[in-house]
Amino acid sequence: MAWQRCPRAVGLLLALALAPLCPTVLRAAPTIAGAPAPDEALRPAPLPEIVRLFATCAGRLSAVMEHEWLLSRPGSEATALRRSRMLDLLEAVTEERNARRILTLRIEAKAAQARLLRRAAFSLVAAEASRAEAAAGKFMVRCDALLP
Repeated sequence: MAWQRCPRAVGLLLALALAPLCPTVLRAAPTIAGAPAPDEALRPAPLPEIVRLFATCAGRLSAVMEHEWLLSRPGSEATALRRSRMLDLLEAVTEERNARRILTLRIEAKAAQARLLRRAAFSLVAAEASRAEAAAGKFMVRCDALLP
């Protein structure tokens, strides 16, 4: 039979099947004293706060620039310049190994800012539009304070 050729796999499957019934079947592997747990060892180190801040602001400025272009608002060139300066700051503090995580932060911040800008521009509820506009402005004030 096929299962006789793979006794380890059968044993593992049996152990996994019995695990809910008997929690002691699957025990955590012993760790060396002082060593991080396996899941902690695989987790990447947190990004420095300044990197997170520059990445988030670059994403938010991208959303503002795009919003201004789509609505033909004046000032999109100035926003493009601010975004370019923010990207220069971000590049100065970026390590290559963190590039994907930083890009993810930029995309998430751009999406969040774009949602606020859409609500501010197109919400039929005046109070909601006002809150969205205030929140979007507050984020931009923080970002503009970082620029030289």
